[in-house]
Amino acid sequence: MIQAKTLTRSCGSCTKCCEGWLTGEAYGFEFHANKPCAFLGVNGCNIYVNRPYSPCKTFQCEWTLDHSLPEWLQPSRSKVIASQRTIGDYTFLMIVPAGAPASKRVHEWAEAYSKQDIKNHVLIVGDVSQAYSLDPKFGYVMGVKEYRV
Repeated sequence: MIQAKTLTRSCGSCTKCCEGWLTGEAYGFEFHANKPCAFLGVNGCNIYVNRPYSPCKTFQCEWTLDHSLPEWLQPSRSKVIASQRTIGDYTFLMIVPAGAPASKRVHEWAEAYSKQDIKNHVLIVGDVSQAYSLDPKFGYVMGVKEYRV
């Protein structure tokens, strides 16, 4: 189980997690692809103080938590959302496109990051998901056809 981490960076004006790129439900209102959270307003969350525990308070954007991720990977700048996930024996960064397919820069970063340590795994989801890892079993476990080491 992933332990809660303390924010080390501020979201600022970024609202990518609320814009419908992730799926969830807040107070009975679903959000998903092409349907942002019903409580997202012009200046961010209209119910921020009273937002639900799950998914709003429990979601952890890895960019806000991990200073080893580059500044340009902030979701509002990179158009991707990074979060840490665990499936089976693998804890990995899941990268979700947020408004555009993951850029070449994101893919190049994912490949370089995965080569730093055998425990660094990255899954970029999309029409054709891609896995980056030094462990050849990671792509198979994730059910990914595109796999790079």
